[in-house]
Amino acid sequence: MKFLSSDPIFLLKVLNEVVSKAGAVDTSADLCNLAESVATLKEALKVGPSKKSAKEATKTDESSDKTDEDGFQDSGSLEDNNVDSNPTFREETSTPIDSDSINKELGLACDKLLLSIANQAMNVAEKLTAGDIRRLLVVYSLLPFQADDLLHRLEEEVSNRLSDLETLPSKSFEAFMARAQSSSKALNSTLFEEETSSRFGSIKKNLLSMFRSTDGGESNEENLEENNLTEELASMINASISSTSMAAQRAHQVYATSRVSFDSIIHGIDAGSSFELGRCEELIANYRRIEFSTGTRRSRYDKERRKDIAKRVLSRLLPNDK
Repeated sequence: MKFLSSDPIFLLKVLNEVVSKAGAVDTSADLCNLAESVATLKEALKVGPSKKSAKEATKTDESSDKTDEDGFQDSGSLEDNNVDSNPTFREETSTPIDSDSINKELGLACDKLLLSIANQAMNVAEKLTAGDIRRLLVVYSLLPFQADDLLHRLEEEVSNRLSDLETLPSKSFEAFMARAQSSSKALNSTLFEEETSSRFGSIKKNLLSMFRSTDGGESNEENLEENNLTEELASMINASISSTSMAAQRAHQVYATSRVSFDSIIHGIDAGSSFELGRCEELIANYRRIEFSTGTRRSRYDKERRKDIAKRVLSRLLPNDK
């Protein structure tokens, strides 16, 4: 089939431009959106104009040669007349375009773009969310498109995250925060309140003795440096105590305003991540079963297992009545 439109050439130019600037994509969401768009285009090329049946092509030819009762050809729409009246446009589009050749070039451009996306995704794999990993695996596993290095990197990332989920502490987050706040208050009371200020004073003297020179001679500069060191240490301890207390107060404010605990929020996030990572494992296994040399996909079950499944299904559909 021949195209008389310049749209396929324009699409090819746009796609080549995207290929040249694909390295500028700097967010995981944009990377996934681009991969999905290219996959959609690549799928559309498989059922493009050249794949139409001969029957549809015959109908198109008959409709184009349709004449009216007086034996004249149909004048067509006003838009068609305006296009034909423009010699410049007619000259540009009058040359037939081989759709198979254009589709081949578009397919090669899609392949280049998918390879570029795969290389970028490998570099930012640790920053991808579980949902982003799943979206990329859907493209490369179900299209399918061979990108073994990317699949190996994503498989490693999925395995590490599942291991992290398994080693999460079972205790509640709110209990950790309450304990940290209690410990911080106790430390603050011990070191910095007026009635116990001597406690920090004794600590300060011990620290000063650690940094003093052993020759017995002390200069004013050394004493000043030692005092600055202990004051800096006190400031760091105080800042740590204050941060812990503020984090606990913030967690309490969230619950007070929404009546949603941090534990339920974290549990929801963990469950969502676990679900997405499980889907990623299935997609990776699906990719591993693809024979790219033949374009076929192996079954997840061996021959004996398939026979057993078939027997079980038939036994339910056709029970033996005794």
